[in-house]
Amino acid sequence: MQVIRESDTLHFFLRNLLIGSTLLIGLSLVVSCETPGFEALEPLPNAYEATLPEAVWEQFEQIKNEKEQIQFLLAEVRRMQESKPATALTLAEHVELLSQKQKDDAGLAEALFWKAFIMNEEDPQNIDLQRALVDIKISTDLLEDAPGQERLLVDAYNLHASLLYNLYQSEAAQEYSESAESVLNSLAESSDSLCLAWGDYYRIRGNILYDLNITDSVEHYYDLALQSYQQCDNVKRQARLLWNYAIFFQDSFERADALMHDAMTLLRTGDHREALRKAKLDYASMLAWRFTDLEELQWYDGSMRLLHSLLSATGSGQSEVYYEIGANHHNHAVTFPATAKEHYDSLAQNYLLAIERGVDEQNPKYIQQVGESVAKICEDIGDRCAPLLASSTKALDEIRLITRTSFREAGDKREAFKVRVAQDKLYRNRLFLISLLAVVAGILIYLIQRSKVRHEKAERLLLQEQLESKMAALRAQMNPHFISNSLNAIDSLVNKGDSEQASEYIIDFSRLSRLVLNNSKAKRISLAKELDTLRYYLRMEKLRMRDNLNYHFEIDESLNLESIEIVPMVLQPFIENAIIHGIQNKQAPGNIWLRIHGGDAGQLEIRIKDDGVGREKAKEFNRQSVVDRTSWGMEITAERLASIQNDQGATIRYSDLFDELGKACGTEVIIHYPIVQRNN
Repeated sequence: MQVIRESDTLHFFLRNLLIGSTLLIGLSLVVSCETPGFEALEPLPNAYEATLPEAVWEQFEQIKNEKEQIQFLLAEVRRMQESKPATALTLAEHVELLSQKQKDDAGLAEALFWKAFIMNEEDPQNIDLQRALVDIKISTDLLEDAPGQERLLVDAYNLHASLLYNLYQSEAAQEYSESAESVLNSLAESSDSLCLAWGDYYRIRGNILYDLNITDSVEHYYDLALQSYQQCDNVKRQARLLWNYAIFFQDSFERADALMHDAMTLLRTGDHREALRKAKLDYASMLAWRFTDLEELQWYDGSMRLLHSLLSATGSGQSEVYYEIGANHHNHAVTFPATAKEHYDSLAQNYLLAIERGVDEQNPKYIQQVGESVAKICEDIGDRCAPLLASSTKALDEIRLITRTSFREAGDKREAFKVRVAQDKLYRNRLFLISLLAVVAGILIYLIQRSKVRHEKAERLLLQEQLESKMAALRAQMNPHFISNSLNAIDSLVNKGDSEQASEYIIDFSRLSRLVLNNSKAKRISLAKELDTLRYYLRMEKLRMRDNLNYHFEIDESLNLESIEIVPMVLQPFIENAIIHGIQNKQAPGNIWLRIHGGDAGQLEIRIKDDGVGREKAKEFNRQSVVDRTSWGMEITAERLASIQNDQGATIRYSDLFDELGKACGTEVIIHYPIVQRNN
């Protein structure tokens, strides 16, 4: 008959209340998250290992908190962005993914800033600047809404203006330049800590004004930028500003030449190879621009030497180099018509290489300039014109296809960001309600669990007490057949006159009896005592069966048998069962093996194996026998192990053994028993 307890009624009520609350929370979360945001991919751990130096990777490996990983990687990006830009860019991409996963807007904003910064520094003509522009726009939006991020926001505004300037959008760049100035004026930091930010603002402002042909103030802003960079002692930025100066003063060649030499001298003082390459390229263009007649041929030669030296060095921007070499040949052909054919041949060859490299570098600027230049001199270069124009058109079509893809990807990313911002606002509006429901659900779960645990604990204790009572009774009376058989075997030794051996077995029998009776009073005994009991028991059975029974113990030496506790007489019924049903029915000597080893997850692995007739044959013998051989010890032990399994994870499994011919040759019992250490 089922008894309805008061706790069951409470359980039913609370469970249904919890289900309702959980459904409400689930619906709120689904609605909050139903609109997709950024796709937060899981960064591959070995990707960091391939990117980071070994010493840095070892430090990173010790960090388990993902937000701390973000800050660690950002520090590495800041450290490497100038000396190892490719590595820094890869790390910034990893930080972007981690930040999206962790919803760390500050980390995401800085990661996107460094991605855009490095792409702009590496190649200001590359179509990847469209992606960089989207990254810096998202970064700027995040930073504008984040308190305490004004310093990084200034750098983001300056970079945004620089990207727009490099994409020939100087009027739009002015807006972000003015925003940078506004934030800089609002900061209370010292001028020393802001010198780079002010220098970048002044330099970019001067570039924009120069591009808009507002030249009156350009030199003023360049002067202020140079003072700021010198205050910070930043060599690379000073050099960059000097060659901006040189371009501004290119009508006064002597001054421009001196400025370019000063810029390149500064860049040679450190590891600024890419910046130096770009400075040399601009200087080569300045030299070629000065070549106008035979008396100035040295400027042409100097420009060509410089350009060919740039081709021999590795790096990007070779499309521009080949274009400049071709332009020099064009200039030479126009200046000296006598050698025009030779130079037009070289022009065609280098323009074709400029087109090929432009496709590789995804840089349409010089491919387009090749097409425009060739179209103007078609009559002069003759048959070379049509193939060059066709190659230029085809290459531009390929670039436009890539560009459209790039624009589409950039647009998709921007739209995804807008969606995520809207989603975050919606989520924050519902956060209070969800939090409240979560607290209520937590209280309900606690109440249900407490009620359930108390109920189950009471049932387990009751079952355990019943099983202990049954086993205590079994241990106290022992098996009458075993006692009778043992005494008969000892009596046989006495009748044979072997009083010495009979005396030994009497002592063993008395020790076994004392152990069984003493152990019946305890709920747990040491594994050492359990094994002693089994040894005495098997010695008595060996006396009875003589050569028909052999037993073998294999105990893991690493186990501390005295400190490990086990339920008394939990193994003996399995050994007794193996003897009665397996070995005794065998028409030959039999063996029993007991193996105990320390298994995984804090458990003992106990294996009891016999080479008897097997379980199916034993059942057949039992059906034919008139003697009731039911093993009450086995039934009670199985119940006790089931109880331990529910409480602590014990398991029991039977395995039938067969020989090569498929004939039954024994049984193995495999028990996994939780290791319980004795409390001293």
